[in-house]
Amino acid sequence: MCAKCPNLAVPVNDYIDIGAFAKPAKGRKYGDTLYRQRVHLAEKNATFTFVTNSLPEKAGIDPFSLLIDRVPDDNTKSVNLEKGIGPAISQTASAGSH
Repeated sequence: MCAKCPNLAVPVNDYIDIGAFAKPAKGRKYGDTLYRQRVHLAEKNATFTFVTNSLPEKAGIDPFSLLIDRVPDDNTKSVNLEKGIGPAISQTASAGSH
């Protein structure tokens, strides 16, 4: 990154954690980790399918903020139910914000 181009996107080619999380218990900030796997990301857009033992509330890429990231709050997204399909999340892997 340079001062003249602070939002320069770079190609992604790294091993990055993906994960899914349960709804947090009352009074807690985070829910239990339902799924976690380190995957090789080499494309800006990637889709992952996995099964959890219970319905996740959030899922995302680099959910534990292990990578340097100017905007870590966008690493996880809420999981939405799609009729007839089950839970779904859409998120783009971008090395430009890491």
